[in-house]
Amino acid sequence: MSEHVVSSEDSWSKAAAGLKRTAFEGPTVRVNEDLLETLNSTFPLSRAKAILDNGCGVGQVIGRMIERYGTKIQENTRLVASDSSAGMIGELQQRQREEVAQGSRPWARVEGQIYDAQDLREVPDNSFTHVTAGLLMFMLPRPRDALNEIRRVLSEEDGGGAFGLTSFQSVGWMEMFGIYAEVRRGTQFPQAPKEWSSVDSVREELKATGFRDVECHEVLTHYEFWDAAETVDLFLQNVPSVQSVVKDLSNAELMQGRDLIIQHLNTTYPSKPGRIPGVAIVAVARK
Repeated sequence: MSEHVVSSEDSWSKAAAGLKRTAFEGPTVRVNEDLLETLNSTFPLSRAKAILDNGCGVGQVIGRMIERYGTKIQENTRLVASDSSAGMIGELQQRQREEVAQGSRPWARVEGQIYDAQDLREVPDNSFTHVTAGLLMFMLPRPRDALNEIRRVLSEEDGGGAFGLTSFQSVGWMEMFGIYAEVRRGTQFPQAPKEWSSVDSVREELKATGFRDVECHEVLTHYEFWDAAETVDLFLQNVPSVQSVVKDLSNAELMQGRDLIIQHLNTTYPSKPGRIPGVAIVAVARK
């Protein structure tokens, strides 16, 4: 079983619909707000000529960007949201149709594209003034290739384009699935590579690939839940990295671990809503 986070286009396509609710109500909301605030302070989005949300998932970053900064972004600014998963792009486009039906002009300009973040061969050099990558890098087999591609497609205008990313230092709502090691010895929960799990290491990765003026900091967040069983089932049924932990277990082992995690949540967080803590990392840099 892999010791690192598992990600594939097929697994995330299957998970897309189930993860849609947590994407817009879950712990990444605060993290994405911080990302966009830091990005905007570094290079104002009002001056953006083209923006790429790289590894967009169901659109949580670009959606928050439009919600918060849509009136400040120029009407001729190109908005692109890309992911390697067709399922994720399908969910993004469904949301786009809903937002456009409600009168959103920025959403009408969003271009959903299926791109491999590690090989943006479809994108010419110097194409974007701003690029974001929410919870992407630690999912990739070749993150340095992705960083090099992002730097390539960033514009050299205005002192160099701006890139913002998020990662996690600790994720309590994922780490709880390590309880399955008590069910079957040797079961390991995949960990984010060390390059993406501390402020110092993320800063070094960006500097190593030629980015400058790197701003990197921690953001405290939490996963809020009302029903422990519903929460555990959501992750077991929809999160590929969790599914990779339990895929070889018998049904009896699966249910035993599920019961232990539910018990852990109810004991640790007796008052509801429970708030499982996490520490995210936000980094912004210039080309």
